[in-house]
Amino acid sequence: ALSCSPDDDLHVDFVTAASNLRAGNYGIPGADRLASKRLMGRIVPAIATTTMAVAGLACLEIYKLAWGCRERGCYRRSNVYLSSSLLLRGEPGPPDTYWYGQREWSCWERLEVQAAGADGREMTLRELLEWLEASAAARAGRGPRSPALTPAPRRARTAGPSPCSCTATRCSTTARPTRRRGRGSGR
Repeated sequence: ALSCSPDDDLHVDFVTAASNLRAGNYGIPGADRLASKRLMGRIVPAIATTTMAVAGLACLEIYKLAWGCRERGCYRRSNVYLSSSLLLRGEPGPPDTYWYGQREWSCWERLEVQAAGADGREMTLRELLEWLEASAAARAGRGPRSPALTPAPRRARTAGPSPCSCTATRCSTTARPTRRRGRGSGR
């Protein structure tokens, strides 16, 4: 692991030289060795302070989940600006919604599926897709992204339908394709 100590003269000299080169590139005044050493001593506490503030705000929201608050008005979206000692909190906006058939969906919606029958037999992927089409009026497809599904080996294809849990395990252990940036994606 890399470490940078304000007590090590070599580290202070490197940071001073690198920051002065960068300052020269942008036409701003450089820093002397003492200023660099002072700044190096404050970097770790600043990162720790930011991390603690964000973790504390996240815990407040998790408590609300644990207490069973289901309304959006209970939760808060927070922005922390430690450089100016500013904390802004507001109600989160609604998620993007999509229409599938006659039903409106968002990322907050969930479907509950009884994947195992009374006899203990698991639902196959084909049965799951048929259930989705029948009960949720939804059709599974590729959409704008390629699915992470890979064909099963030839032996497994002829063995008959496999349960959903086996399919999910097989898909989750395959390598996912990397996302490519297309023209005009804006990212």
